[in-house]
Amino acid sequence: MSPPQEQDPGIASLDPLPGRVIAGNFRIEKLIGAGAMGNVYKAEQLSLGKQVAIKVLHHHLITDHTLVARFKREAKSASLLNHPNSIQIIDSGEDKDGTLYIAMELLTGRDLAQVIRDDFPLPLRRVGRIMQQVLSALDEAHAHGIIHRDLKPSNVMLIQRRGEQDFVKVCDFGIAKATLGDSEEDRAAMLTIQGLVCGTPEYMSPEQARAESLDGRADLYSAAVILFQLMTGDIPFRADSPMGIISRHLSEVPMPPSRRRPDLDIPRAIDDIVARGLEKNRELRFPTAVAFRDAIDVMLNATIGPMTPLPPSVRAAMPTARDIAGPLTPAGTATVPAQSRDQMFGTTADMTGRSSRRQRVIVIVGAVIVLGASAFGAALTVQRRKAQQAANTALPPPPPIVRVQPMRPAPPESPAAPAQAPAAEAPVTTAAATIPAGTPSTAREAAQKRPRGTWRTTRAGAPAPAAVAATAATPVTAVRAPEPAAPAAPAAAPAAEAAPARGPREVLAEGEKLLAQGEVPEACARGEEAKRLAPKMPAVLKFLGKCYMRAGRTREANDNYKLYLEVAPNAPDAPFVKSMLR
Repeated sequence: MSPPQEQDPGIASLDPLPGRVIAGNFRIEKLIGAGAMGNVYKAEQLSLGKQVAIKVLHHHLITDHTLVARFKREAKSASLLNHPNSIQIIDSGEDKDGTLYIAMELLTGRDLAQVIRDDFPLPLRRVGRIMQQVLSALDEAHAHGIIHRDLKPSNVMLIQRRGEQDFVKVCDFGIAKATLGDSEEDRAAMLTIQGLVCGTPEYMSPEQARAESLDGRADLYSAAVILFQLMTGDIPFRADSPMGIISRHLSEVPMPPSRRRPDLDIPRAIDDIVARGLEKNRELRFPTAVAFRDAIDVMLNATIGPMTPLPPSVRAAMPTARDIAGPLTPAGTATVPAQSRDQMFGTTADMTGRSSRRQRVIVIVGAVIVLGASAFGAALTVQRRKAQQAANTALPPPPPIVRVQPMRPAPPESPAAPAQAPAAEAPVTTAAATIPAGTPSTAREAAQKRPRGTWRTTRAGAPAPAAVAATAATPVTAVRAPEPAAPAAPAAAPAAEAAPARGPREVLAEGEKLLAQGEVPEACARGEEAKRLAPKMPAVLKFLGKCYMRAGRTREANDNYKLYLEVAPNAPDAPFVKSMLR
């Protein structure tokens, strides 16, 4: 049902129902909602003198005997519901002229679709509170064997009840939508397969889209879509047509809410709950509405701490910290009986003196605490320094760094160095040669430069002081290492390793990933590549049909779906694929 709207007086005058009395007890006042199956009016229940809502089946549908029987049967089932979060059915029946009606309680408030539109983003506690009530209503319905079949935000009303905000009323229980309107909006809102309306595509479970027999887990799938929308502000899947949306519900895994809206800091627990609720296989979903609700309870208890603000109605009913703990006691003091307080502070009635003494006690206790904390911090710092010094002492000394230089031919003989050369004239010692003291600086620099060719180098250990002195006194002639032979060239250079060829399944997996990320043109390109590798592979053909359907290229989608039906005529989803051909 669409939300109440102001009706054009000219159009309203064409409606024969306002002013009419239905079943001798309900006087129709005005139209407040319209849908593909019927209209909803505000009416007065004459027997009790109270306002109600009455839903009337469109007159042109009365000739459909199957639909009439279904309307009566399901209206009776809905009347069995007696749950605070379910809309209350007052009466249902057939008027003298054959008009079918359902009278229910009149709700004043906003539907959940309006709340998401106006109040998003919603606090996590508010989301949890709403979903808990929705699932409680579903549990009551499923216990009576009633499946909603069209659960969506516009069928969830939020009203104010006894000062409590966001009190949930789930509407349209058991009322299956069985016909389409003539407008484009109605066609986009509802889906008909083989004459049976399954629900709203954006919230429809896969088994519902395949026209399979349903149980309560179909409603739980829709509830998971609503939870996704409450957290992200959007539905999991969008497409250019209802069939495109249904195709994505059948084959694609939705992006987790925390990745869809990383700016909202959505808990990972929400991702897990949504993922399980949106499982394609209903055997993997929550088995009951109670299990779904319990998962949300656990998430709220684990995610929201005691400092999280509560709704005003809940906070008003809860005791405050002062109510629980009694009068506040100054920090650092203990609560003692009155007699002990008199002994501590004296029995004088001078409240000013008593107050000053209390203040002095508090200041002294506070100072002791601060000094103790400072002393503890200082001791901890000293202990850490000692531990660091002990660790440094226990470590072995680092090996000496020996400068390794390439070796070159020995220079011409030079006069022997004195027995004890001054420190400034000490020779430069390398791993394989010693340059005598007194060598001109230019020669010393040239000796340290790397010559042409390959020279032998060695790494020396830490020499003893005597060895260093001897080395400084006696030059060592450098020995040139023989030129290493160049490695023989291989007979034939091995060919570069070719990259492993990708098969159609690998390419198809890439395409599925791109499609899930919304990269439709790139996904279609991957699908065509996989088709070139495996022209008769059913999974590739079905993927291309889905991909082109997402891209709005109906002709290519139909071509690939037809090929899919040719190579896999007995596939489980073949009837559904046939229904998608245009």
